[in-house]
Amino acid sequence: MTSSPRAPLLLACGASFLAFLDVTITNLAIPDLAQDFHAGVSSLSWVVTLYTILFAALLAPAGRFADLVGRRRLFAIGVTVFTAASLAAALSPSLGFLLAARGVQGVGAAMLLPASLAFVLADTAPEKRPAAIGLWAASASIAAIAGPALGGILVDATGWRALFLINVPLGVALVWGTLRLPAVDTSAVAGPTCSAPCCSPPASRASCSA
Repeated sequence: MTSSPRAPLLLACGASFLAFLDVTITNLAIPDLAQDFHAGVSSLSWVVTLYTILFAALLAPAGRFADLVGRRRLFAIGVTVFTAASLAAALSPSLGFLLAARGVQGVGAAMLLPASLAFVLADTAPEKRPAAIGLWAASASIAAIAGPALGGILVDATGWRALFLINVPLGVALVWGTLRLPAVDTSAVAGPTCSAPCCSPPASRASCSA
């Protein structure tokens, strides 16, 4: 099965964008959520923070797990979990259900992000790795910055459920792109998969490419 040589980098940047978009996209949804679920701000704030807590806490373990099961397999599993949880969040009938879906989203994001960095490290020529890592990190930064504005537009236009529905076609596209990648020799691994500092956008290029 053929694909563009740039496909792994595009998938990595798409995954990085998707994972960090959901860190901030729900920031302006609290009033709409309060109206639908008749809950207070203290309860609704978990819609924003639960995802971020699990995402950050599981990054390092997920990176080690990628070394065991393979970057492509973990990436596909992570994107699938994230996408399914996004759909569940969009269809949530209650606040408890929404919080559970957000937690699963965070788990999925923690799995797909280290695997996406592994794509960059393993499938990019050494001389092009710093630029590729820069694009990967920039995708995350752009998503985190654009999240509140995009979230506000979606909430005003269609309601809070659109914040999660927007992830579904993007997630499906990432899974489809992953399945189209040619087979790889799993014994050839270029450098470490991921560490928590390296998976954050401000990480230095030197530490990620070491």
